[in-house]
Amino acid sequence: MSIRNIANVSLCLALLSVGNGVAAQNESRWHNVDINQQNREPRRAAFFAYETLDKAQSFDKKKSVNYLSMEGMWKFNFVKDHNKRPANFYAANYDDSEWKDFPVPGLFELNGYGDATYKNVGYAWATQFDPNPPYISELNNYTGSYRRT
Repeated sequence: MSIRNIANVSLCLALLSVGNGVAAQNESRWHNVDINQQNREPRRAAFFAYETLDKAQSFDKKKSVNYLSMEGMWKFNFVKDHNKRPANFYAANYDDSEWKDFPVPGLFELNGYGDATYKNVGYAWATQFDPNPPYISELNNYTGSYRRT
């Protein structure tokens, strides 16, 4: 095989690989099964910092000033279609005055939002849309947004 033929084959392979990279970027991140996290802090071991050795030896986190319970009433917004969820609702100055109060911990399906379903085989939402993994329906994909009050 001549050097010219080798160069042509190499050039064709390079052009094909560039095209595949560009084509792969058209798919939405929601549909990529290889992405299992987005905008999340990395996992870590669960440690707790007590103020004093005596408090640490008591093993009672709730009596520490460093303890923060997530339980309580939160502001909650429910949308039927995930693409209608509020943008930037995590901002400190976001107006959530129209949002409902919601108990945390709690499931929105058991508090009057969405459909309370249980199914151990198949897709629980098969009545809402035709499952087509990894593609997620833009419609009837219930989404809840929470803000601490």
